[in-house]
Amino acid sequence: QDLLNAKKLIVNYISYDVIEFLSPATVLICSKCSGIGHFRKQCTEQHETCKTCAQAFSDLKNHHCTADPVCKHCSGNHLSNSAKCPVIKSFRAELTRMILNTDHQLHQSSSSSAKNNNHNYAYNLLNFPPLPAPQALNNSVMMKLDELMTKITDVKDHLAILSSKHDKFEQFMIDKTQQDELVKQQMDLLQKNDHELKKDLV
Repeated sequence: QDLLNAKKLIVNYISYDVIEFLSPATVLICSKCSGIGHFRKQCTEQHETCKTCAQAFSDLKNHHCTADPVCKHCSGNHLSNSAKCPVIKSFRAELTRMILNTDHQLHQSSSSSAKNNNHNYAYNLLNFPPLPAPQALNNSVMMKLDELMTKITDVKDHLAILSSKHDKFEQFMIDKTQQDELVKQQMDLLQKNDHELKKDLV
């Protein structure tokens, strides 16, 4: 905390700027219903929700989605668990504000406790001017983190689409192999019948 207040760190006569790192708040998204704020084990929904088309199904394994992405929360053209969803963005921003407020309150409580325990300390406002509010810095950091999370989610969405196309291609090849085998069996049967017919004619 002293380093954050000083905003400087001197090593080998070199001064380095010190800023607080704020990791992005993690938003819980249910893997069953795509709801926000809870885990799959805590989910009360009976059916599973497709992350692509946002429709609920009793058995998602039997659902082969071919629809365009539709968000469950905002009806936008992205997956329901996408970080670029405005509803998820708003939820993360509110969660981050709550964390920052809690941290600020804990810091104030700690400072007050230290002040009460140090009876020999003489506080002089002129010696300790108030620090500027870090709101602008926090907003800038959060915007950059949000942009990074959006780019990461876009990559994940792209990989999910590629995986879906790969699964469809594999299923197509399986169906084609089965169809070819069926045609082969029918051809063998026709050849056998033709051979028996020739034997009867002879």
